[in-house]
Amino acid sequence: MKRWILLVLVLAGWLITGSLAGAAGVIIIDNPEIIPPRPMPLPRPEPWPRPYPQPRRWHEPRPYAFAPLEVNSLKAHTRITDQVAVTKIDQEFYNPNPQRLEGTFVFPIPKGAQLDKFSMEIDGKPVQAELLAAEKARGIYEDIVRKMKDPALMEYAGQDVLKLRIYPIEPNSKKRISLSYTQVLKADGGLLNYVLPMNAGKYSSKPIKSVSVKVEVESKRPLKSIYSPSHAVEVNREGANRATAGYEASEEKPDADFQLYFAPEKDEIGLNLMTYKASGEDGYFLLLASPGVDVKQKQIVAKDVVFVLDTSGSMAGNKLNQAKKALQFCVENLNEGDRFEIVRFSTEVEPLFNDLVAVTKENKTKANEFIKGLKPIGATAIDDALKKALELASKREERTFEVIFLTDGMPTIGVTDEKEIVSGVKERNKAKRRIFCFGIGTDVNTHLLDKIAEETRGFSQYVLPEEDIEVKVSSFFSKINEPVLANPTLKFTADVRTSKMYPSPLPDLFKGEQLVLVGRYSGKGSSAAVIEGKVNGEKKKFSYDVNFPEEASEHDFIPRLWATRRVGYLLDEIRLHGENGELKDEVTELARKYGIVTPYTAYLIVEDESKRGVAAGAQSLRRLGEDAEALDAVHQGYDRLKKDVNGEGAVYGSRSGGSLKLANTAATGIQAGKSESENALGIPTQRYGAGGLQGPGNAPYARAPMSIAATRAAEYTEQTQFVGGKNFFQNGEVWVDSEVQKLKDAKKERVKFGSPEYFALSKKHPEAAAWLALGTQVQFVLGQTVYEVYE
Repeated sequence: MKRWILLVLVLAGWLITGSLAGAAGVIIIDNPEIIPPRPMPLPRPEPWPRPYPQPRRWHEPRPYAFAPLEVNSLKAHTRITDQVAVTKIDQEFYNPNPQRLEGTFVFPIPKGAQLDKFSMEIDGKPVQAELLAAEKARGIYEDIVRKMKDPALMEYAGQDVLKLRIYPIEPNSKKRISLSYTQVLKADGGLLNYVLPMNAGKYSSKPIKSVSVKVEVESKRPLKSIYSPSHAVEVNREGANRATAGYEASEEKPDADFQLYFAPEKDEIGLNLMTYKASGEDGYFLLLASPGVDVKQKQIVAKDVVFVLDTSGSMAGNKLNQAKKALQFCVENLNEGDRFEIVRFSTEVEPLFNDLVAVTKENKTKANEFIKGLKPIGATAIDDALKKALELASKREERTFEVIFLTDGMPTIGVTDEKEIVSGVKERNKAKRRIFCFGIGTDVNTHLLDKIAEETRGFSQYVLPEEDIEVKVSSFFSKINEPVLANPTLKFTADVRTSKMYPSPLPDLFKGEQLVLVGRYSGKGSSAAVIEGKVNGEKKKFSYDVNFPEEASEHDFIPRLWATRRVGYLLDEIRLHGENGELKDEVTELARKYGIVTPYTAYLIVEDESKRGVAAGAQSLRRLGEDAEALDAVHQGYDRLKKDVNGEGAVYGSRSGGSLKLANTAATGIQAGKSESENALGIPTQRYGAGGLQGPGNAPYARAPMSIAATRAAEYTEQTQFVGGKNFFQNGEVWVDSEVQKLKDAKKERVKFGSPEYFALSKKHPEAAAWLALGTQVQFVLGQTVYEVYE
């Protein structure tokens, strides 16, 4: 009899206190009940003239190729009250085969996981599963790997397992599996960590049609930081003590466990520190700081805001209409105690009040009438507009002062030189007042706006033609509308040195928002984290006890998140201030080590390995390097990064770098910043319309060869996986650890897949299990030895 291993996502969630690859349920289809089709006579041929009666013939049933079970949906709903988490998971599977199947369900459980009141249902009927200890479970895993010649289950070796027989799995039918359980979450340094294993999605033959995760948190103490390092979650706070974190996706293959950290705190500002440090190396840290929503009105910092809007002729139509609605939203939502001004500019500059005025009903009415009457006409006097805005700041006492600047073009009148405008901003803004820039469309001078934001400790955003200006600006203003701590600084005491921290400089802290700061550290021991800032002109100081350990391995996502932000910072340095060898080398090394593949880093990796003469078998992006057209596509993308000031390429370069610098999850940050006109690499390509490929004005034209090449380049760069703290590139049929090419003269040990030595290696070095699970041919570095797994 044959066996088919069908990997499915029957999942449960638990607190993980160590570094784990994740867990998932697996259904092993064993001894399927195959009912061969009944033999049927073949149609009789009808030759003419018919020479003689044709004999009746029978055809043999053809063997049926089984298709893996499909996962239609995954829904997880968790309620956490203080430290008790109750999780319910519903999944719907579909058997696309015309045969009835039976199988054994195995569900790996991480070491140390304490699940209480565990229950399971299949199609609404309660079932009883058998719990097997780790050693017995290892035998099951190894037996499957040997017989199936599929190493996918190797990453679960060493874990307990739930085992359950499932029968029947009817042909062409759905089967619903429900899991529910209770667990007690452990606290670590004030942080509680909830984990929902989802990474088995990477083994699925098809994407899951619908993925939904909802985690409701309620605590007796006010909730401060709520953070997911794995997924881009939406957090809705319902008062000081309740919050809901949600994540939804469709047609997705989940390849990472869902993680959620949250901190119930009694302090005004909650602060928590996580670290990762390998022996003998500098460490990494992640600091969370949040005032939560339990902020009293007197703690909200009164602010001065100047809204500066471009009304030049190019803003005509939908752009100006959306921008006007955005400004009306901002004015309507200003706080009591705030002051504001509106400056519109085109060929000339026109302020509304010619001063900062209080937020009153009368002034709001005047502002709305002014906004309604704005017309698009004239040129673009960017320097004069910024000069007027900053003049208002220089007249005022020490209050939080912000400029929100919207433009869709390049300076065309007055001072038009980029360097001169930036120099003028620097000269008039000694107090480093923040300027937040919104570039509308793709004709903006990205270098100018980005350098202004960089110089003033603000940031820039770009609204693409297909995006809504009102939504972007309104969302941004809602987040910064209630500052709690202005101009914060951070320092650590004791014998600990920190460096390369991002974001830098620190942004203001806002009600309901949080700071996610990553950096490097050297030294060890207890320390105080001291945050200082101002609240309504009064200096405030907050001190927290933290610890920087000599070794820490639990939070292994921190190095890759830090590297993601560091690469974004370095690419922006290249884009805005020019390329040099040191910048290129560091970007290349970080991108290769942590799998941060962008159109720019892909080219640098191939270029670097070509210069160093890396053997073909150890190259990171071998297929890209061998495809001249695809390589030329990413080369052109890198050239655009260095040269383009405006246009699609320039806007993408700025958005891409900004996404990396502000990433809260490593994977999300890499993919952010793409528009509908960009392929998976972010390289601008022509849009498709109803009549096929279309160019400017929807005029149809033939596909350009470069578009095809760019698509191939995107496919090549997707052949990478970051697992167990290592980045692997697919080189032919082999998954190669990015560290292999560094050890040319290292000791090499060949291990045959499925051999006794193979399983002994997994047992001796548990950290290698996730790497072995990649495939039957893998090369990785362990210590000073390069292991080569072959089939």
